[in-house]
Amino acid sequence: MGDKSLQEAMTEATAGWYYALCDGLHLDSTKFQLAQGNGIPFGTTSDYLWEAMDAIPPYSATNVWGTSRSMFSSGYGDVLLSLQDPPDSEFQQALGENYDPWQQYLSAYTWQTGDTYESVFRSWARRYYPPNEIDTLVGEMEQDTPVTAARAMWAKVGTSGTKAYVPSYDMLADTMRTAPAAKVSYSNTQSTKTFKDTWAQGNAEMYLDIFGGEGTTSYEQTSQKAFNGAISIDLTVAHALVVNVTPLYETNNDPTLSKYAPWYDSAVLSSAFRNQTNQDEIWNPQGETSWADAFGPKGFMRYITTDIVVVDGVTMTMTVKAEFDEHDQTTISGEYATGLWPFFFSEGSAGAKYSLDHVDSSGFSVTFTSMEGNYLILGANVEDAATALGS
Repeated sequence: MGDKSLQEAMTEATAGWYYALCDGLHLDSTKFQLAQGNGIPFGTTSDYLWEAMDAIPPYSATNVWGTSRSMFSSGYGDVLLSLQDPPDSEFQQALGENYDPWQQYLSAYTWQTGDTYESVFRSWARRYYPPNEIDTLVGEMEQDTPVTAARAMWAKVGTSGTKAYVPSYDMLADTMRTAPAAKVSYSNTQSTKTFKDTWAQGNAEMYLDIFGGEGTTSYEQTSQKAFNGAISIDLTVAHALVVNVTPLYETNNDPTLSKYAPWYDSAVLSSAFRNQTNQDEIWNPQGETSWADAFGPKGFMRYITTDIVVVDGVTMTMTVKAEFDEHDQTTISGEYATGLWPFFFSEGSAGAKYSLDHVDSSGFSVTFTSMEGNYLILGANVEDAATALGS
């Protein structure tokens, strides 16, 4: 067994693999976050794809999926509830004593398919104003009430509704067919990389085990031997694609997306970020969420997923050269299919398969395959709020 601890040896190996992926897939290490976990293959529907897009990334160059994750849409909703339109707007002044009844009506309204902020206002306003005045009020409303409009759009989806993103799964599949192939080669004997030069400045959460299943202390010894040995990986993918993450902000004619209501207003969230000192008075002093809660040093929206990295048609062979006793060999034979570093995909997840090519006292070799049409998420691109939302 080598001299390095499991954590030290595994961190160095994962950092080397991280940079090998960046080189082979032409990814930017100032943005890329490596994903690890059994839940990353996402089948043939949009739901898991959108869940991946919705995840708020931790401050880490790696992200262990399958654990509890904060969602961007939930954070966005929390921010909205603590915002307000600038007081004394022309719209508010024009409504006068009818402003509070309008706010009460809007808060209690049950949104229906096809409703818009304007159509709901017009329906309410007909009991108070003649048609020509309503047209004038609508013009002022669209200019002076961006927060109320965003909250109305959010209310149509609700806290329990599916938060759709662009693209849908079918849109991604159409693009994936013509995405380029890629190759990645890695050897830990040739790598001296660390995570300190990534956007996360050395922070990296990860499994401390070569296996993805339920580990025991006996697995730690096998893992430590493996990561102190010589590890080499050859990876080929038929298609690799960086997919932009776009919350659904307007109605979309895509057959899947047309079934979902838009829920996001980027201008309102950007305005919230730019108002750290609340110079425009859009943060409600009585709100439960403050600017610091959302965007500060420990804020829940400090970092945002801007792209996900998806591959298709994967073949990976990993060879480990190390001294393994009979217990180690039995452990490897029994655990490799539960998920194996560096992916930790379990066998059977969206077509993932493992083949134990050999295992003996001098090492082992495993081949991982995922057929075309079984897309895998390798990671994401991450930006801080200032970059993503605009300072």
